[in-house]
Amino acid sequence: MISVCICTHNAVPAILPRCIAALRGLRLPPVPVELVVVDNRCDEPLSASTLGLDGFPFPARVIREETLGLTSARIRAGAEAWGDVLVFVDDDNLLAPDYLLEVHRCLALRPGAGAIGGRIAPLSEVPLPDWFDEEFLSYLACIDRGDEALRMLHEKTPYGAGLAVRTKAFRKVAAQTLVLGDRKGSELRSGGDTELCYRLRVEGWEVWYEPTLRLQHWLPARRLTVGYLESLSHGFGLDRPRIELFWFRGTWKRRIAYLRRSLKDSREARRAAAAIAPGGETNENVRRRLRARFLEGQARSLRELAFGPPIWRGVPIVDPER
Repeated sequence: MISVCICTHNAVPAILPRCIAALRGLRLPPVPVELVVVDNRCDEPLSASTLGLDGFPFPARVIREETLGLTSARIRAGAEAWGDVLVFVDDDNLLAPDYLLEVHRCLALRPGAGAIGGRIAPLSEVPLPDWFDEEFLSYLACIDRGDEALRMLHEKTPYGAGLAVRTKAFRKVAAQTLVLGDRKGSELRSGGDTELCYRLRVEGWEVWYEPTLRLQHWLPARRLTVGYLESLSHGFGLDRPRIELFWFRGTWKRRIAYLRRSLKDSREARRAAAAIAPGGETNENVRRRLRARFLEGQARSLRELAFGPPIWRGVPIVDPER
């Protein structure tokens, strides 16, 4: 059985119905399918009737998770789901009609795969700004890694949008002490899917990119602003030092190194901000602003590692070849 899981918190009213409408049009695989919508403390509680789930082509239900945060919502979905495969769908994702067929086929083809992700194409509400280039799409969880399947090693992982995970593998990871942030209300953190994939690999599972998995990611106009990208970049910086713990184990002696790096990053952030040239939102100016915000976030996180509890004790080291 495949459980399609939508985790949502105060979704944009115009897009969540489109996400659900795309699910109505799915071609179904030769196994049962269900839909689980996790209402992650929405201001207006969701129900099957308000979401138009009556008469849905496969069983659909809504559950409420009061602990705010995408990771908490995903863990609740994994605990409540009946399927042996979870497909996590963001509330602004539009799955291709054959998505579940391809999930079923790819996982059958790769019994060692614990998680698979695919191509995520942008679906923009407005034309992209003049300063925007293709690299910025990766900030917004849009990626195309090519036409060949790819086993993801080293630091590469798929994005969480459309991620398919074997339920037994997910539940084992969900029971562990997690150290990376993820979306929590308006806080733009995004490390939860990375940590999930790293921990799956530690448990012996493979993680794959499958090009036949295709979805569109809705990009409203507000996400195509410099301010929004700055917030994202700051969140990336906050998570980066914790991601590194999966590759280089922290120690008490490294606290001094964390503090030194924090001071260095703070200086570099100020230099990047000072290098912003007059003339408004040019590509180069935006890059400098994002760099400054990333370094500010990284400096803060490094200070927390330097003075805070030794969180690395709960972080397993990832074998880059697994």
